[in-house]
Amino acid sequence: MTAVKIKKHQFTGLSKVYSRDPDGLAAILRGMAIDNARLKIEVASVHDFTDNSTGAAGSNIVAPPIGATGPIDATAAGGASASALNASFGKIANAGKVISNTINEASALLGLPASYAATGTQAAADTIPAQDKTSSAANGTTAAEFPSTVTAMRVAAGNLNELIYGANAVLVALGANKLNTAGPFGTPGGLALVAIPTVNAVAAGPGAVAKADVDAFLTAYANNLATLAAAWNAAMNQGSPGAGPLHVVAG
Repeated sequence: MTAVKIKKHQFTGLSKVYSRDPDGLAAILRGMAIDNARLKIEVASVHDFTDNSTGAAGSNIVAPPIGATGPIDATAAGGASASALNASFGKIANAGKVISNTINEASALLGLPASYAATGTQAAADTIPAQDKTSSAANGTTAAEFPSTVTAMRVAAGNLNELIYGANAVLVALGANKLNTAGPFGTPGGLALVAIPTVNAVAAGPGAVAKADVDAFLTAYANNLATLAAAWNAAMNQGSPGAGPLHVVAG
């Protein structure tokens, strides 16, 4: 990137005031805002994530698949343990708490809205806890039912959307690329992560959620957490001394 040089006569006429060119007024003001935001983050030493999610970071956020197979009869096989799945959602909530708190470190400095996580526990600041990428197999009355599992998945996906929205606000302020999203995450509701409802067990084998569907959801979620962490850490490195040039200088 080559910095824009502002000369004394830069805005003598109106052309550069209304221009969308790299040396137009809007681009210059945006570049100055990015430079200022990076300096603010650098001085405050906003932390990187320690990503223990065990997910695999990708280039984009991918919508976690929700109940693709539909209800199954898990009387004999194919189900996922309801109790273990609730524990997995607890780990997702804990990750959301950590990520929300770290985003707020930067948001507070940049004057951006704060994120809030209704549930979850932060064991270590800025450290995303390990996630379950597979579920425990269960059949009969210990298997997770389809309706309550799908409801919990949708709430968890909505919370992910809130995290992405909050992270993107910081990334854009620093001049970094936004996290691209795929799939219907819904409209952010004020950066609030809500409690993930409890998954119930089936009364009998029929009406259960497929273990394969649960595994696909959990794996995609962990990967998304890793993707978010990688994008965040790359942007925070931009704010370290000497890591990047200024966008705007006097010329």
